[in-house]
Amino acid sequence: MVVAEPIAFYQSGSTSYRWIEVLVDCPGTQGIYTYRLPNELKVQPGDILSVPFGAQQVGAVALRLVEHPPADLAPEKNSGH
Repeated sequence: MVVAEPIAFYQSGSTSYRWIEVLVDCPGTQGIYTYRLPNELKVQPGDILSVPFGAQQVGAVALRLVEHPPADLAPEKNSGH
């Protein structure tokens, strides 16, 4: 798993990233989760976030901005993977 990449990777001109992959701070949880970004929210890799996780809000670290959600994420979902 790559956790950090050169900043140039994230700067691709006019690409509109509306999804963020995060590492959540929740005991017993492993893996990277994908969340849709609200239009007005500006997030960069490394930012500390608060995200919905199940029935609670948890802390998370932004890892990578992505253009599209994972293929297995239902389109109507706002978060989770």
